[in-house]
Amino acid sequence: MIPSQSQWSEHADITGCWLATQGALGSERLVDRLVSVGVTDRPDDPRGGRSQTVERALRLLDIVASSPEPLTAAELASESRLARPTAHRLLLTLEHLGYLDRVHEHAFSLGYKATRMSGIHGTQQTLARRAAPALAALVAEIEETVGLSAPAGTALVEIDQIDPPLPVRQMRYLNVAYPLHCSSNGKLMLSGFAPDDLEAFLLRPLERRTDRSIVDPGRLRVELIETRDRGFGTCLEELYDGINGVSVAIRDETGSSIGYVSVSGPSFRFPPGRLLEVVPALRRTSEQISSALHVSPPCVQHTDA
Repeated sequence: MIPSQSQWSEHADITGCWLATQGALGSERLVDRLVSVGVTDRPDDPRGGRSQTVERALRLLDIVASSPEPLTAAELASESRLARPTAHRLLLTLEHLGYLDRVHEHAFSLGYKATRMSGIHGTQQTLARRAAPALAALVAEIEETVGLSAPAGTALVEIDQIDPPLPVRQMRYLNVAYPLHCSSNGKLMLSGFAPDDLEAFLLRPLERRTDRSIVDPGRLRVELIETRDRGFGTCLEELYDGINGVSVAIRDETGSSIGYVSVSGPSFRFPPGRLLEVVPALRRTSEQISSALHVSPPCVQHTDA
């Protein structure tokens, strides 16, 4: 790998004069220095074409993944035996790309993109951690219960819930799997199913949780088309009597749903009109969470109902 023009030009005046006086030997010494601090790889690297920079970055990820606690940049530099400037630059790059999270000012843990490759549990933990500030801000704005759910195969599990400081509020439903056909986030998930998968789902008996649950496959198909077109799901006392809810998807850089953020509350305080009013705030929160995970989705146009 040859140093880029910007890397050479940082010290153009000094290195230009130095190379002019030192010739080939001076050039080789400069390359040695750039290799030693991780700016470049040597063209004739004996590793058989492997990238030293990639190996160093993956070594840092391995160390973070093996640690039960977040590690500081100094600790990672020491354990990886990298120069501190090299380790710091690699850590900042991995953080920028979403493979590391800055837990506090100086410590790092695995980011969403790294945990996404390691399995459901780690992904859910990272999603909940990175979403927490945006969820708390939404509760303060809306003053109703805010929930965060994530897919677990073909199921949907609530992984975080924040309640408002009000006397009447919902029970806590952490780690509860929702029935997809009668919850706002479940309808969103179903609306993204491939046609064959949806038909297979609709062949199963649909549980009637309340008098308002939609258990007719034909009616549910219509509801799911509307949900997909408008980009949010609703639940009007279909899961629990007296509870209404609305959800939007959290999407990654491909547009795929990686989680759902919901607002719900007692129907006397959170009627259908109020439910529709909070959709813009929900969408803004979803975008903030995607940004925090470094997986900002493509722009999607919806038809609001």
